[in-house]
Order: sequence, then C-alpha cells, then structure tokens
Amino acid sequence: MSVKSMKLGKFLLTAGLLVIMAQGLWLLPAVQDYFSPNNHWESDLLSLHNESWKIENKLTSLRLRVDYLKWLLAHRDKPQPVSMDWMVNFPFSECIRPLSPKYFWNLNIYLAYKNQVQVQRKLKYIDTIVKYIQLHNKQQFSANLNEILLHKDEFQRLFLLYNSELIKLDEQLNELNNNPYK
Repeated sequence: MSVKSMKLGKFLLTAGLLVIMAQGLWLLPAVQDYFSPNNHWESDLLSLHNESWKIENKLTSLRLRVDYLKWLLAHRDKPQPVSMDWMVNFPFSECIRPLSPKYFWNLNIYLAYKNQVQVQRKLKYIDTIVKYIQLHNKQQFSANLNEILLHKDEFQRLFLLYNSELIKLDEQLNELNNNPYK
C-alpha cells in the first residue's frame, strides 16, 4: 500500500465519522428545536392526535383481558368448554385454556401487565407533549395543527379519563394476580 492511499483512507474515515456524528446531533430534540422549531412541534402535535386512539385501543384490550380473567376465575370450579365469545378476542389463549390452565392463567396475567405498562408509557409520553405545548403555545403552526391545538383541553380531559380507568384496571389486575388460578 502506498502512503497516498493510506492518507486517503484516513481522510475518508475521518470524514465518514464526522458525517455520522453530524447526523446523530441533528436527531437530538434540542438541536431540532433550535434549527426548525415548527417541524419538531408539528410532529409532536400529530403524535398527540395519533396516540390518543392507540391508548384507547390498548385500554379496551386491557379491559377485555381483565374481564376474561374475571370470567375464568368465576367459573374455575367447573370445567368450561371453549367459548366462541372469548375466541374472537383471544384465540390463542382460548385454545390452550383447556389443555394447560395454569400456563394459560400466567400467560394472560403477563400479557395484561405488559399491556398496562404500554398504556402507562404512552400516557407519560402524551403528558410530556401536552406540558411542552403549554410552554410553547405562542408558536405558529399550520391550520390543520392549530385545530388540534384548539382541542388541547379535550385531550387533557381524555387522558385524565384514561389515567383513572388505567388505575381501576390496575387494581383489578392486582386482585386477579393475588388470587391464583388452580
């Protein structure tokens, strides 16, 4: 290898590492806020709008799973045949329930807790976005996003409702976890 090709290789390596570092710095929220604050806030506002229906779906799924576990606990004295009502929502769980009840119970408790944690994370994320929106409310956004901002109070009311429902479901889930299926 010649000295010239080694110098060129070192130069290209250094240039590549600098490009990668610049791209990484550009992805930092503080840098995005400084260079293009409207783009960053508009993406946050869109995520606020999109996350609300995702939270609703996750809460519905958690509510169904808790109801499913309550139903099973209420009927644990006598063997239940496969239920088509529950098969629609939980096909895998309902298929393995007659074969391995203890595994079925532990699996559904685990999945319910996993769903609960996902909803908690989404609610914390949304709460952070709403707080930042309140701090930077004077920025100008596009007409579509200004409409989302007008419904900010409605979003806050919805998320308080979601949080209270999550607390109730958490209590029910803890009660079910403390009352094992045999």
